[in-house]
Amino acid sequence: MNEEKILIKKIRHYLPKTEIKRISTALKFAKMAHDDQKRLSGEDYITHPFFVAKTLAQLKLDSNSIIAALLHDVIEDTKISSKEIEKRFGPEVTEIVLSLTKLKKITLPENNLNGEDPKTLLQINALRRVFFAMAKDLRVVIIKIIDRLHNIKSIEVFSKKKQKRIARETLYIYAPLASRLGMGKFKMELEDKSFKILNRQRYKTIKSKYKKLLIGARKNISQIEDLIIKKLKKEKIFAQTSSRVKNIYSIHKKLIKTRNNYQKIQDLLGIRIIAENKEACYKILGIIHTLYQPIPNRFSDYIALPKLNGYQSIHTIVRVNNNLPLEFQIRTTEMDYQANFGVASHFVYTDDLKPKEDKRKNSTYTPQKELKWIHELAQWQEKIKDSSRFIKELKIDFFNDRIFVFTPKGDVKDLPKGSTPVDFAYSVHTEIGNKACGAKIDGALKPLSYQLKDGETVEILIRKNQKGPNPDWLEFVKSSGAKEKIRSKINTLKKIDQYL
Repeated sequence: MNEEKILIKKIRHYLPKTEIKRISTALKFAKMAHDDQKRLSGEDYITHPFFVAKTLAQLKLDSNSIIAALLHDVIEDTKISSKEIEKRFGPEVTEIVLSLTKLKKITLPENNLNGEDPKTLLQINALRRVFFAMAKDLRVVIIKIIDRLHNIKSIEVFSKKKQKRIARETLYIYAPLASRLGMGKFKMELEDKSFKILNRQRYKTIKSKYKKLLIGARKNISQIEDLIIKKLKKEKIFAQTSSRVKNIYSIHKKLIKTRNNYQKIQDLLGIRIIAENKEACYKILGIIHTLYQPIPNRFSDYIALPKLNGYQSIHTIVRVNNNLPLEFQIRTTEMDYQANFGVASHFVYTDDLKPKEDKRKNSTYTPQKELKWIHELAQWQEKIKDSSRFIKELKIDFFNDRIFVFTPKGDVKDLPKGSTPVDFAYSVHTEIGNKACGAKIDGALKPLSYQLKDGETVEILIRKNQKGPNPDWLEFVKSSGAKEKIRSKINTLKKIDQYL
């Protein structure tokens, strides 16, 4: 089955014919653009954007997301311009593709070997913020996460050094981004594949030990599932069960805390129960606690109090056969989908969920800059059920008062919105600011009063014999740090002149 048939098979049950036709056109266009290109593995280049698009289709994302995924490398790697993309597929697709092209510049420097180093952590946190600030549309981040997932699946084609760099970026930037968006399924896969590259021996050791624990526990867990199902049927509660295992990297982090004591990891094994509704979830909890002794302080109700990324589920750890700790996770089908795919689950294309105006009149959303934004986002999602409106309105405005620009070496500078090359110069070094005489923005000469934009690369031109800053700069600089340094230098020069 060729790519077009595979993609159409995944989208035909939820997208109208007009959108399916647009996606087919985009696939043909992407194939044409990448026609003579190969991946390092020797595969046709189209296999990469196709994987990303296919995954989005599995998540039932809208047509513009899928089209942007198919075209996300076209501007960077071919002669096709953004104008041509806009002409063929519209401004929304073009904006997503341009944002993805910008995000390619964001990498973790080679010298950041240890993700736990305080200096590295600061830079990692800054880079995560850059993703959200530069990707004004959350679909950009979702596509970027899936793009990285495919790249790390075929990482063996790169040199060992590059594998390590890609794995570090994935573990410390992309996996936490997936977690922050509630995309648990992607987070775990990104973590384990990265961890295997960065610490292969540790990965093998944990996996081997893990297998032994699973072999011993699998029979017990199967018997417990059978007992639970019988009890639920007796109470006329319909539910599905499945065994749940912790991913390798999560075990590694737990083992660090427990000093390699597997016995202290109480949620190593678990059973997930998917119920019809919230009421059934609480009834099932009562049945479990009747059958097995709950472990004190190991109960969490994330249905009543969802996590900040919108995650909902009841967690309880009980003692089962031979005093074995076993975790139960109880949730509805919708909650389970949200747990796996997070905010991506809210981009599902739907034609039949129409907004009720009487309920929407006072529905407003005020973005905030604090880390609690995901909680507010989850609340807003509850109010906006119409997916087309959700897609149109959901923008990341949490850093609208900040911009992120690059030094010629690729380092990120976080500046207030409206900042100029002078603000940038002082953020690099005071003397560079004092001696600045011009600037190149993405290689083009610009005045020092030019207002910088997200993603631009800034190079400061200096005059070595320049005594200090021009007082007129105070009329346009934005950052308080730059203003303070300009005033300080001017006052120093005045005192020198008076003394002379």
